[in-house]
Order: sequence, then C-alpha cells, then structure tokens
Amino acid sequence: MKAASLVQTHIQHEMTIAGLPLRLLFVSATFGVSALVIPLIARSLALAIPCGAIGIVGSWLFLVRRYRNDPFFDKQLLLAPRFWVKRKGKLSVLSAGGQSK
Repeated sequence: MKAASLVQTHIQHEMTIAGLPLRLLFVSATFGVSALVIPLIARSLALAIPCGAIGIVGSWLFLVRRYRNDPFFDKQLLLAPRFWVKRKGKLSVLSAGGQSK
C-alpha cells in the first residue's frame, strides 16, 4: 500500500481569477486593450467597444483552454523566452548560435 504524500498538492496551485493566473489575465487584458485601441486610431468609435470586448473574451477563452490543458502554460509563454535573450556584455553559446569567443 502506498503511503499518503506529505506535500499538500492543493497548495501548490497558483491563485486564479476567472480561471486564469494573474499573468495570463494581464495578457488577456492586453489583447483586449489593443483590440480597443486599433479602431480608435482608425476613428471608428462604433467598432471600438465591440472589438475590445471580443478581444478580451476571445483571448480569455484561448488562454483558459491552454491553461487547463497545461497548468504551466503561463510560465512557458512568458518566462521561457527570457532564457534565450542575450545579456549585455555576456556571450553565451545559446544566444550566440554556438559561436563562443
């Protein structure tokens, strides 16, 4: 018989609002604001609010599906690209494409 784990797995999950962690909720709001701003720049006030609402809801649905399939999706989307960014004054094999000097 397997012993029960001492680690409480329910504590290890990140806090969510409306089914998304705060990082992904911010990404969803950013898509909605950009969908709102584009019609405003084109001076189409009648399209601004529906586009903003569709942008928020559409990106929220997309991100919720991805987050439910993979609970680490927010970290893969936002934190993983930082690993590949070259730091100033530092030459690494990963960011230099294998060219070490």
